[in-house]
Amino acid sequence: MLGGEELGRDLDELTRAVNGVIARRVGAERTKLGLSLGALAEASGVALSTLESLELRRAGCSAIELWRISLALGVSISALCEPGQDKAPFAALRRIQ
Repeated sequence: MLGGEELGRDLDELTRAVNGVIARRVGAERTKLGLSLGALAEASGVALSTLESLELRRAGCSAIELWRISLALGVSISALCEPGQDKAPFAALRRIQ
């Protein structure tokens, strides 16, 4: 069983891994559409600073912001969260289980 401190570290690692997947997907979809961060901010109604922090992997975003981003990009939320070949989220989740 994980202790509180160890569990906290593992949850932080999982959060970083999932945020990394989302950041890569948002950046890839935005680039594919030829949108600047400013254009995506305007289209989604999500603050430019939030999008910058997301793509630079400094912070995540809320579920509502993710939904708004997905609508602006014309993709599903699940498409933005799909890890593809990235195994980091799965490795972090296994440590928690």
